[in-house]
Amino acid sequence: TIHGLDRVSRHPGLWSFGLVSAGNALLQANPALAIWWCGPAAVAWLGGMHTDSRFRRGMGGYLDPNFDAQTSNVPLVALLTGRQGNVMTGLSLLASETKPLNALVAVGAATLWILSRGRIR
Repeated sequence: TIHGLDRVSRHPGLWSFGLVSAGNALLQANPALAIWWCGPAAVAWLGGMHTDSRFRRGMGGYLDPNFDAQTSNVPLVALLTGRQGNVMTGLSLLASETKPLNALVAVGAATLWILSRGRIR
């Protein structure tokens, strides 16, 4: 059964770094830096697809067909397209599995980062 971060993505570690970097790209005034900061998101997308492709062929791991059908590489796609059942039920299950303190700390850290415009050293 699907639970926790698996509801969001099969590769949460890749995507967490990729989305933080993409968010930092939005803070950049220089277009070259903005493109550079989007690199980790591209790595998350392509690296996740590559890993899934290898695991589907049994190279270096195994991707269960049922797990593959109910989850996605890109965050929230499987949940919002109904691959995990009713969308509202899936969202409520995700909310019930989320630790409020962890979510609050993450939102607080992101807020501080945005307010500092990426200048926290």
